[in-house]
Amino acid sequence: MYDAVASILGLEQLAAADKRLRELAREYDAPAKAAKAELPALLALLDDTDDPRAQAAHAALSGRRPDLTRAAELAAGTGASDESLLFDLRRRATLTGPDVEAVATAVTRLREAVASSDDLRGTSAEDALRRAELLARALTHHRAHPALDTCPVCGGTARLDEAWARDAAEQESLLRAEAEQALTARGELDAAVRAVRDLAMPPPGWLPAEIAEAWNDWLRCRTVSDPAVLASLAVNAAQTAADAARITRQEAATRLADQDDTWRDAARALAAWLDKAHAAEQAAPRLARVKAAQKWLKSAHEEIRADRMRPIAEDAQRIWSHLRQQSNVALGPVRLGGSGTQRKVALDVTVDDIDAPALGVMSQGELHALALSLFLPRTFLPENPFRFLVIDDPVQSMDPAKVDGLARVLALLAEHRQVVVFTHDSRLPQALKYLRLPATVLTVDRREHSAVRVRSGDDPVKQALYDAKALAKTRDLPGDVVARVLPGLCRTALEAALLEPARRRLLGTGMPHTDIERHIAKARKLTELASLALYGAADRGGEAMTDLTRAYGAEATDHIRWCNKGTHEAVPFADAEDIIRRTADLAKAVRAL
Repeated sequence: MYDAVASILGLEQLAAADKRLRELAREYDAPAKAAKAELPALLALLDDTDDPRAQAAHAALSGRRPDLTRAAELAAGTGASDESLLFDLRRRATLTGPDVEAVATAVTRLREAVASSDDLRGTSAEDALRRAELLARALTHHRAHPALDTCPVCGGTARLDEAWARDAAEQESLLRAEAEQALTARGELDAAVRAVRDLAMPPPGWLPAEIAEAWNDWLRCRTVSDPAVLASLAVNAAQTAADAARITRQEAATRLADQDDTWRDAARALAAWLDKAHAAEQAAPRLARVKAAQKWLKSAHEEIRADRMRPIAEDAQRIWSHLRQQSNVALGPVRLGGSGTQRKVALDVTVDDIDAPALGVMSQGELHALALSLFLPRTFLPENPFRFLVIDDPVQSMDPAKVDGLARVLALLAEHRQVVVFTHDSRLPQALKYLRLPATVLTVDRREHSAVRVRSGDDPVKQALYDAKALAKTRDLPGDVVARVLPGLCRTALEAALLEPARRRLLGTGMPHTDIERHIAKARKLTELASLALYGAADRGGEAMTDLTRAYGAEATDHIRWCNKGTHEAVPFADAEDIIRRTADLAKAVRAL
């Protein structure tokens, strides 16, 4: 019912907008719902994963506001986990010991330098070098103490004068030239020692305890003064330290690989969840805008809906006031309420001034009348492009009082629109007649081979007069048959004509339809029907005949008596067409009572 009424009000665009916003809200909210639904399983997986990164990721996602940046760094491996185990393993995995080849090369050089020095030991070159160095020290002493008279070595009294100094310097130069080979060998030896010592670098401060001793042995090579001893110790010490570093590095790499294998599945699950979380994060501003639009649209929708529903609700109550004849059910304001799957037409119904649910207390006829009350107002809407209204069988399940009300409602509609009604129920045409409401009644017959015939409607007065005319025009019909049948047809026409003002008179008194029909059923004579039509009571037949004579002449009352008598016996008449004309005139007159 809501959708039908909403379509009448032209709310389709509002409904379409609401539907589109709900679709967008579902679309933008889907990533957040998916991320929220999958988070518990991800946290359980991280909690079961024996890896510091899993623990760090669990901590990052467990708060009220998950740290997606931190979790993304852990998933991508670009952020430190800050866990001592992994940090230590990564340091160990990059630990490099002494360069054994470089040490071996330096030791070979040192050994060659030691051998060269040993070869020069005891030679004239070596002796010349020592003497030159001795003279150099003496000259240095002489320059520092030129006034000394004794030799600082032997204590002799020979004077070390300038002449001696010139001779000693000349002799030193000669001796050094002779000792140059020894000097070169000594320089090479010193350089070779430095090269070996320079390779013995201090270990990192975090050096593992298991290799610290080996590395310390290698580091002590820096303090060995004897080149030969240094050469003999360096290679083995360096090799031992290098082997310890290599073993430590391999073990750390293996453990890191194992940790990575353990972490890999959790990292993939974390990365997949982060895709949804980031999508939810990106959709959040859009979702907020959609919800704001939904809130605005709901307010606007209710305002527009109420404004457009107001004239229909007023017309519905006006129509219901006609259709509710002799019903104790009152219809209050009609409203459209709710939204989405909860939309509905709210009907305020009271039964004997007590609130009640419409569908629970109304009869089928009342519900049918209520439906007409809700949908007929659309006819009056300015937006309605149609200038006509077609209704199929609106009388179903209605009692006589509601049929009268429907006739009045249709008459109101007919003031603005052409109204076409299809019905099998003869009560509606009868109500239109005795309520004097203008209507064209047509009868549609489907004859043999589905041939359709449309003829003037089943007006009982016209039908009886039509049959009387057909009887009068039938050739070769015995006169006694015409004398027996014609008065009965004329009486039927007058009886139908009198029924209309009779019903109208009784309805005017507020009498229920059931009582009206009971009174009419008891009126078996035309005089009694005339009494009902004139006074609303069947027991004033004589008075009615007097008033009819006064109004239409004695000929009218004589004709009524003739028709009454003709239903029981054959009555003479001179002109059948005249009899039928008099019946038609009298029927027209009494219908107007």
